[in-house]
Amino acid sequence: MIGILLALLAFGCPVADTGAPPEGDADTDTDADGDTDPATWDGTWAGEAVVEVYERSLALSGTCRGEASFTVDHGAGPPVTGAAACDFGDDPILHYVPPLSFAFEGDFVSGSEVAGEVAATAGYAEASGPWTGTFAKDALSASWEGTVVYYHYTIDHAGSAELGR
Repeated sequence: MIGILLALLAFGCPVADTGAPPEGDADTDTDADGDTDPATWDGTWAGEAVVEVYERSLALSGTCRGEASFTVDHGAGPPVTGAAACDFGDDPILHYVPPLSFAFEGDFVSGSEVAGEVAATAGYAEASGPWTGTFAKDALSASWEGTVVYYHYTIDHAGSAELGR
C-alpha cells in the first residue's frame, strides 16, 4: 500500500480537491494551488477615486474627488472594465478645469494583479495610458497617471481608486 502511494506521488498523480484549502494554501479559493483564481474577483466593485492634478503653465495643483465603479467578469473580454469621474467642486481656482473622466479596460496579469489601458477625458481633450490594480480579499486598489492637454493647459494627473464590493 505504501509502495502504491509513493508511486502515485512520484508520477505526479493529482490530489483530490476536498473543497477546503489545504494547510499552507492561504488564498481565497478552494483548490489546492497557492494562487487565487481570477473568477473569485467576479462582480461589481464601487468606491472613491482621488486624482491629484498639476496644471503646468499656471503651476496650479489640486485634488479631484469622485466615484469609481468596476465590473469584473472573468469570462468577458476584457475581463476588467471600469469608470471613474471627478470634479473640483467649489475650488475657487480650479473650477475652470472641466470634470475629469476615466474609462478602464484590463486583464489579469497574475493571480490578483490586473493591468490595462485607461482613457482620460477632460472636456474635449482625451489621452490614454496604463493603469494597474491589485485585488485583496474584498478590496480592489487601482492607480494610474498621465497627461491631458485641454486647450493650452497641460494637466498632469495621478489617480487612485479604492473599491469594495
